[in-house]
Amino acid sequence: MTISGGEPLMREDICEYVQKIKKAVPHSYVSLISNGSLLSLEKAKSLCESGVSQLCLSLDYLSDFHDKARKLPGVFQKIQELMPRLVTFPFDRVTLNTIIMDSNLDHLVPLALKAHEWGAHINFSSYYFGKNGNTWGHVKSKNIEKLKQVATELKKIKKKLRHISTGDYFFDHVVSYFQGNEIPHCEAGLKWIQVSPEGYVKRCSEMPALYHHTEFYNKYQFEPTDCTACWFSCRAEIQAPMKLDRIRDLV
Repeated sequence: MTISGGEPLMREDICEYVQKIKKAVPHSYVSLISNGSLLSLEKAKSLCESGVSQLCLSLDYLSDFHDKARKLPGVFQKIQELMPRLVTFPFDRVTLNTIIMDSNLDHLVPLALKAHEWGAHINFSSYYFGKNGNTWGHVKSKNIEKLKQVATELKKIKKKLRHISTGDYFFDHVVSYFQGNEIPHCEAGLKWIQVSPEGYVKRCSEMPALYHHTEFYNKYQFEPTDCTACWFSCRAEIQAPMKLDRIRDLV
């Protein structure tokens, strides 16, 4: 189960909700994604004690340009200061979440190496303009060759250092996604769902609400979606064939 936003740490009662999740499903693996702006060592300790298994911090640039892109002054420096301490907490994993964009291709390999230096994991996803209608982050055709080179290099680093959570299946298809080729067989609603803050169930965050959580959910009422709009890590990792290399990623 992944808790995301917006920014989940805006909820002062977030630890109480994690505790309720763990009480309802004791063996659940809870991941929380934060932009880091409201995070402190005290808050991280509380999250860990409440039952968060994986703490993820968003970081798209290895410079203070990250502050400008996220409109969060000082957040890059804050993450740099927090990471060496966060990895000493008894989370299962502390992970950087990085979005692949046209403007940060030169930052992706350095970010992967910095995560390893910190003793953290790193996970990659792909920019999608559907959230805000802005296509500026979509990798342009003139940079596709660079993207291919970066994806190849990240796979090599992953094999050597074993700290990149993203599966090869994602890297093998990310170029096709940005080229506009269809990546079929999305299993949203069948293998994962999204629950909004208001309690409405969606196939995924990009699709309309289906019904309120108080109604019975039966995945067998849905046919596979024909949507090919995104290539988020949530989709790519669940669709990835369960081969030996993918099992190694997960453990």
